[in-house]
Amino acid sequence: MTKLNIETFPIGPIQTNCYLVWPEKENVCWIIDPGGLGGAIIKIIEAEKLQPQMLIVTHGHWDHFLGNRGLKDKFPKLPIAIHQADADVLPDANANMSLSFIGKSILSPPADVLLHDGDELNLGSLHFKVIHTPGHSPGGICLYCSDAEEKVLFAGDLIFAGGGVGRTDLPKSSSRQLYESISKIFETLPEETIVYPGHGPSTTLGEEKKILGL
Repeated sequence: MTKLNIETFPIGPIQTNCYLVWPEKENVCWIIDPGGLGGAIIKIIEAEKLQPQMLIVTHGHWDHFLGNRGLKDKFPKLPIAIHQADADVLPDANANMSLSFIGKSILSPPADVLLHDGDELNLGSLHFKVIHTPGHSPGGICLYCSDAEEKVLFAGDLIFAGGGVGRTDLPKSSSRQLYESISKIFETLPEETIVYPGHGPSTTLGEEKKILGL
């Protein structure tokens, strides 16, 4: 089976995990949640001679796309993808909460690709499924890959290592939806799946399921 190379960059004001991912021995890559300036990401892309295929934002909060503008300037043809329910906040500093959190307008170029629950995305020889997981935000998503050497889930701010879950005291968030989304993930995906969250270290679904008791 193909190994999925994953480079993690905790970047930006609140150390959001940005992921650069590419199948081993292939030259295509994705950038997931660039929450800060992308210099280190670009260095690896250039060193590995990778071709960025998509920039994917797991949800519409400023700290997950602060680097969009710089990466789009560097790679003008790079499409930005986000769930349709969060797409409108990318160029809106009030809606993406950058003004209220850090007093600055963080604006992203508009989305090029609108994602939906159940979409299948290909990264070279590997296949990912888009899973809509609202709660922390209306358009939160997870990206699940089952055909790599290890099953992986890029979870955004749905769950975190050690039993943490996404905040639901924010505008348009919902505790009910969040726990429904978490339950859906726990019920449908294997426990050995490695979780790469929006903040902090990786974990497994089995470990988080045990801690949360869901």
